[in-house]
Amino acid sequence: MVSKDSSGVDFRYDISVSGQAECIADVFQAVANCGSHGIGAFYWEPAWLGVPDKWWSEQKELWETHGSGWATSYAGEYDPSVTETGGSSYDNQALFDFRGNPLESLNVFNNIYPKNENILPKTGSTITEGAYRIRNANSGLYLTVAEGSAKAGANVVQYTADGAADYNTWYIREAEDGYYEIYSALGDGQTYLLDLDYGKADDRTNIGIYTNTHADAQKFKFLSGDDGGYVIATKSTKDRSALEIKDALGTDGANAQQFTINGHGCQTWILEPVEEYSLAGDLNNDDIIDVFDFIELRKNFVNQMYSASADLNDDGSLNIADLVLMQSHILGKPESFTWTEKGTRHNTVFPHV
Repeated sequence: MVSKDSSGVDFRYDISVSGQAECIADVFQAVANCGSHGIGAFYWEPAWLGVPDKWWSEQKELWETHGSGWATSYAGEYDPSVTETGGSSYDNQALFDFRGNPLESLNVFNNIYPKNENILPKTGSTITEGAYRIRNANSGLYLTVAEGSAKAGANVVQYTADGAADYNTWYIREAEDGYYEIYSALGDGQTYLLDLDYGKADDRTNIGIYTNTHADAQKFKFLSGDDGGYVIATKSTKDRSALEIKDALGTDGANAQQFTINGHGCQTWILEPVEEYSLAGDLNNDDIIDVFDFIELRKNFVNQMYSASADLNDDGSLNIADLVLMQSHILGKPESFTWTEKGTRHNTVFPHV
C-alpha cells in the first residue's frame, strides 16, 4: 500500500485520485512524444481491489489462507523473485475503489480521444427531510459542532452523545439534482450549513459550518453504504470524495474532513431521526414530576391544550383521569402511572474539544 510513509519512493505525484490522473496523463504524453515509435500505454491490473474495512495485515492473512491475490508465499514455487508480500501491495493504485466504483482518474483514458463525460454517474438515495443525528459507523460517535459554537467557520468533529442537542442535530433538506443541504440546528436551524472548506476537491479538506453561500461546497449526496448507512459524497468533487473522520479515529474530537471514497467504515454514516422528547408528567421540562407540573397540567386541562407529556395514561387525550393520576403521584403514590418516555432524549454530554 503506497502512503506518505513509504520508503525508497520518488513522490512526484500526490497520493490521491487527482495525482493518479496526472501521472496517467503524463505517461500518455510521454508515449505521444515518441511520435510513430509510441504505440500505446498499458495499465497493469486497474481493477486490483483490496478488501473494504480491512488493513493490509488482515488482508494478507486471508490471501495466505485461501491462496487468493497475487504474490502470496505459494507463488514462490514458480517465480523465485516473488517475496511473501501477500496479495497486491499496491491496491490503492487501482482505478476503482474498494467497492468496484470507477474513480475519476479512469476518465483520462476517455479524454485521450478526447471525450469528457462521466463514466458512471452515482445515483444518490432519497432521504426524508427532517432532523437527524448522524452517527459514524466506524466509531459510533456523532457528527458534532465543536464546542457547540453557533458561528460561521466553526469546526465539525465527532463526539459522544446520549441524546440530541442543537450541536449534534442536523436538518437534512433537499437541494437539487439528488443533492441535499445539511443544516446545523444551532441558532435558528436555518443559518449554518455543513460546509466544505472553500469547496476544494483535495483530500483532507476540512469540514465545518458556514452561512448559506448557495455553492457546491454545501451540497451533499447520500450514497447507499453498509448496514443501512450512507456514504455522504461531496458535490464539489463530483461525488469522488466523501465526508469521513480523519484517520478513522475512534476518539472524541476527531476531525471531520473530505477524502476520496475508499469503502472504509469511517466514511459510512447512520441517520438517526430526532423526535421531540417528552416524559409523561413533566410539563415544565425539568426532569422532575412535582406540584409545579400539576399546576401546568390543570392549566392545560382548562384550556384543552393536549401534549404527550400531559397524557399520563397514554390514551391519546387530556381528561380528568390524567388529573387524578397526577394528584395521586403528588400525594406519594409513584405507581400511579408509568413515566413514559417518547422521542429522543436531551443530550447531557457537551463537546469540549
